[in-house]
Amino acid sequence: MQRALGAARSGNPEAAKADIAKLGALRDKLIANKDGYWSEQVDIQSQVASAWVLYAEGKHADALKAMSKAADAEDATEKHPVTPGVPTPGARVIRHHAV
Repeated sequence: MQRALGAARSGNPEAAKADIAKLGALRDKLIANKDGYWSEQVDIQSQVASAWVLYAEGKHADALKAMSKAADAEDATEKHPVTPGVPTPGARVIRHHAV
């Protein structure tokens, strides 16, 4: 997700979209392996990255809605017992940029 965020935030949404597609493929593999927890985490990361792509494309209102949706999904998920949280929590991202 970090590569997608970096690409989107540096004004390269097309590169971000390629990395988001990789996240989608990873999510699909996790689903196929019946790994519900991690497939959900990867999906949330994809949602956050997609929101940043919208922002990079100048669709700020849509981006904030997408970031809010990703933050809500993250807030609703259980945290893995050995993982303190995802690398860039969506809730933190949306709260930081909504101000």
